[in-house]
Amino acid sequence: MSSKRPIDDPLFPALLESYRGSIRFRYSKEFLKTVPELKPIPQETVDKLLVFFLEHVYPTLEKRKALDEAFGALAGFIREPAKIWGILGNLAMAIFRFGRMFPQALRAGLSALHSYTTAHDLESRLMDAMRPFVKEHQRYPTEAEFRIFLSTIPEREAKSFRGDVIKLFSIFGNMELVDRVTLILADVLQRMEKKPNLYQKADRDGVSLGIEILKLGRSLFWEMSLLEIKNLVEGIEKVERCYWEGAILADGRSRTDTMLPPVDFESTASTNSTTSAD
Repeated sequence: MSSKRPIDDPLFPALLESYRGSIRFRYSKEFLKTVPELKPIPQETVDKLLVFFLEHVYPTLEKRKALDEAFGALAGFIREPAKIWGILGNLAMAIFRFGRMFPQALRAGLSALHSYTTAHDLESRLMDAMRPFVKEHQRYPTEAEFRIFLSTIPEREAKSFRGDVIKLFSIFGNMELVDRVTLILADVLQRMEKKPNLYQKADRDGVSLGIEILKLGRSLFWEMSLLEIKNLVEGIEKVERCYWEGAILADGRSRTDTMLPPVDFESTASTNSTTSAD
């Protein structure tokens, strides 16, 4: 069985590099040719999207460790928004300063950050699927082989994960909302920094990370029209769905909503390699 925290598992570096490789593939020009929603989107924007995934969702190991630590602190605010109201003074004062949409804006912003954390929720399951392969072959799986492990994720969980990803980018595309939440969190951070004895560095780093993520997400949609934003969000959903469904089809098994049985890696890897090259 895997460790309580996926990042502490000895197999985690293999999973991380494999997942980063799968992201590079699914957002490659070759794979994106199959996604018509992304054709009107400038390549520069698609490249920024790939960088966002690789540097801020699935970064290299050292940055991921720092990311996890900061998000551990931020999780407390995501679960209990009232903590932020307390830092700002009280709800009535916060509404006076940030407008009557403050509660809705804060909930939406924290919902986006919660969606961001679910990108890591499937890691333990993927590592458990990979473990026998890595032990036997003593190497990281190829992109095609990694698809086999991805295909073990039940459809219900894969669909839920995609829904969280789309929620995240849909909120990023709402410039006014992101600006309002960023302003609120920046005020929270300023107040926390004035009381270092009361608010630990980890808490301040967590809020700072939340601000950074919202700003980075917003920058993806900078100067895009509403139609372009809609196309990009729909394109991301289709990329993620087609990649997962492609893993199922390449593995030669029908979709299911239960954990899939073990597979013959020797035969399926060769099938997937052919599919990836098409």
